[in-house]
Amino acid sequence: MKVFEVIAKGFDGNSDETDDHVLWVCAKTEEEVKRAIADTGAMFWGEITGDFSDDDLDFVLPQNTLNLQEKLLQFASDYRNRSRA
Repeated sequence: MKVFEVIAKGFDGNSDETDDHVLWVCAKTEEEVKRAIADTGAMFWGEITGDFSDDDLDFVLPQNTLNLQEKLLQFASDYRNRSRA
């Protein structure tokens, strides 16, 4: 299994307030992650390397695919609502 970084819609690298928009996703392949985040507004950042524990991971695919999608869609919705305000 590999670890990939996914950036949710609304992430602002200039602010610590959106650090939770950077997610670490464990999956077998890059394509599995890209399929899971399709149409969520999230950006696939790439594979990250290092020693990771389960506590470091936000989601593990495929078992957490729906939870990942829900989280990303919620971030996208929050971003749209803030943009309209």
